[in-house]
Amino acid sequence: MTSTLKTRNSNHLAFFQNLLGIIETYKDLKNYVKAVFGASSPKFRQVKGIGFKR
Repeated sequence: MTSTLKTRNSNHLAFFQNLLGIIETYKDLKNYVKAVFGASSPKFRQVKGIGFKR
């Protein structure tokens, strides 16, 4: 592999690994808000519509 390809591959992996971490953290946060405030609360309605695509 050339140096450029190695760098691109490294950047790609770092970005998507971090993105998956963000997605999992958000799912945990959403479940926490739902558990604490309830599924029909205004606070949960604020976060339930935010979504991520892999």
